Amino acid sequence: MNVRRRLLAGLLACGLAAGPGVAAPDEHDELRARILAEERDSETRVVGLLRVRASHPQGISGAVGAMRVRQPASYDCRTTCAQRGPFVQLEPGLGGLQLGAGWARLIAERGGRERFLSQVYVGFGIKGVLLRTWDDRALRPAGQSFAGIEGEFSITTVNFSLGLLRGISAGRDDERWVVTGGLGWGRYADRSGLPNPLRGLDSRFGRRNTGFGLGGEVSIGQFFRGRRIGPFAGIEWRTPIDDLTAKIEYSGDQYVRETSRGRGEFRTEIPVNVGLEYRPLEGIEIGAYYMYGDAFGVRVSLTGNPFRPLTDADTEPPPLPVLPRQPLANGAQIAGLGEQRVLDADAPITAAFFDARL
Repeated sequence: MNVRRRLLAGLLACGLAAGPGVAAPDEHDELRARILAEERDSETRVVGLLRVRASHPQGISGAVGAMRVRQPASYDCRTTCAQRGPFVQLEPGLGGLQLGAGWARLIAERGGRERFLSQVYVGFGIKGVLLRTWDDRALRPAGQSFAGIEGEFSITTVNFSLGLLRGISAGRDDERWVVTGGLGWGRYADRSGLPNPLRGLDSRFGRRNTGFGLGGEVSIGQFFRGRRIGPFAGIEWRTPIDDLTAKIEYSGDQYVRETSRGRGEFRTEIPVNVGLEYRPLEGIEIGAYYMYGDAFGVRVSLTGNPFRPLTDADTEPPPLPVLPRQPLANGAQIAGLGEQRVLDADAPITAAFFDARL
C-alpha cells in the first residue's frame, strides 16, 4: 500500500513539473481511484509452500507450509505476483523434524496449480525454528532438540538457508523438554485457514463427510480429507523439582458439536491448555489443569502392573528338611508321653513324600 501511494505521488509530481502537454488531471484522478479501489477490494489468501532440500543435520527433507498474503481480488497469480506475509512450515527429514514460523517476501507464480506456488524467482524470509534430530551420526548423542532462527534467500528456484540454533536438550539422558506437533484434518481445522495440501494431488481430498450418524465405525474414507488442515502442538517441561512436570498444549478443536446444542456450559475461549503433573509416589500421579480459558480441573491417578507386584518377593530361606521317624526301642511308631525327639538341621534327606516311614 505504501509503495502504491509513493508511486501515485511520484506520478502526480511528474505531471505538475511537465506542465502542458502531459496527461490531464482527470487521468491522474482516475489512476488514483483505481489504486484505491484495488486496496478496498483486497482480500486475504492462504497459499501453500512445497520444497525439497538437503541440509545439516536433517539430511534430505521435504517441507510443506502455508503463507498468509493480502492481495487484490482481481489477482489470480497464475503469472508473477508479489507474495508477502507470515508463514508456518513443517519439515520432516531423514535426520530430524523441523517446525518453523516467520515472515517472507516472494516474487512467485502459481502456474497451473490452484493453491500452491509452483515457481519462486526471488525471495527472502526469516523464521524461528524448533528442530528435533533422531538419527544423525555427526551428533552425539543423536537425539537432540534445538531452537533458534534461520534466514532464507531464494533465486531462480534455488534456496539458500543459514541458521543459528542453540541446543535445549542434550539427548535422552538429559531430556527435560519434549516438543510435539503436527497437522490434523476435520475437528483440528476448526480454527485454521490453512488449505489442505493434498487437494493439489486430487480434488477428492477436499471433500469431507460430516454426517456420522450414531458413530461406532472407523471412517477410513475420511482420512486426510477436508478443505482445511489445522496445526496442533504441545510442550512438556520436566522442572528442576523432582517428579514435577509442566505442560502446555495448542488445539484447533472448537468442540462445535459439544457446545452448539446446549450440552452443558463448556466453552472454548482460547485454544490453549496448561497444566502441572506431580508424582509423589510410584503409581500415584496428581494433576491440575486450566482448560480452554474456561475451566479448571484436578486429577488423581492410581496405576499398577499386575506383572510387577508392589511389594518385593519373599526371599527368606526354605524351611528345615524333614527327618523320617525312627522306630522306638519297643517297636512303637509314635513317641510316648514325655519322650522328645531331636531335629538335626544338617541331616541328609533320606525319605521321599511317598515313603511309608513318614
